[in-house]
Amino acid sequence: MKKFIFSLVAVVIVIITASLSIQAQKINVNAEKSFGNIGKEYRNQTDAYQLEICPFGQEANFGFYLGSLYRQFDDCGITNGRMTSWAGGFSFNYLSENNLFFKMNLGLRQAIVRFEKLSYDYNDFQENLDFDGLVSIGYYRPEFDFFSRTILTAKGNQPFGVKKRLYYDNQIVALDDSLAANLQNFTLDLEQNLIKFPLNQDWNAALDFNIGYSLEHSMLINDPLAKTSSFVFGGTITVFGGDYFYQDMVKIYAFNKSGGFQPGTFVGIKVNFVPLFFLLWPKNC
Repeated sequence: MKKFIFSLVAVVIVIITASLSIQAQKINVNAEKSFGNIGKEYRNQTDAYQLEICPFGQEANFGFYLGSLYRQFDDCGITNGRMTSWAGGFSFNYLSENNLFFKMNLGLRQAIVRFEKLSYDYNDFQENLDFDGLVSIGYYRPEFDFFSRTILTAKGNQPFGVKKRLYYDNQIVALDDSLAANLQNFTLDLEQNLIKFPLNQDWNAALDFNIGYSLEHSMLINDPLAKTSSFVFGGTITVFGGDYFYQDMVKIYAFNKSGGFQPGTFVGIKVNFVPLFFLLWPKNC
């Protein structure tokens, strides 16, 4: 049902946007896949999708965003967990004449976490309703090949409604035994271009360096003494271009996470189908 509602809302937004001039459209259709802690006893993987349409305005654009995320995680083959979330709300983009970019998303997110132990009949269920937000600031100097692009992004969510149910042998037991936390999190990421390589007059490939900080409440541990902070560093290979430097057509990344829930190395790829479409679309059409 939720997938149907997501698809229906997406179709309605696309129809509204299609009725407007192409010049007024700011569209992102992102798909992302990542794997964490490959080769370790604990590991995870994530699938994420987002649709963003900002058809109203000229230099500053207003619109909507919708997103979904599915994450699986396990620990030593003894415990399994999964999280499903849906988010949506209002989006605002601003691009100045000197290539200074500002972006803000503000909305609501519903998240459901299930956690089970394989050795006995133990099932932990939690449902969150959160405030969801993102702020991103970017600056681009197209005349430079080194350190030409800088993007700082902060995002997170704050729960304001939480439901918990803990089952053991198919019976509800005390919530104090629940291992699920409130899923509150905050991340701050700095992406700094090191060098870019022009592919043609419109497109560039780039090597970037990333460093970030994360404050999270673990999905498996609610011990107040457990680590909730982590630092992330790594690199990305990106392809971007067209009129909007902040729209990465392809991003491939490898990060190392120190501290927090399931530390280790994770890799992933993110594709924005809108720049890809305009790359493949014949310019004379």
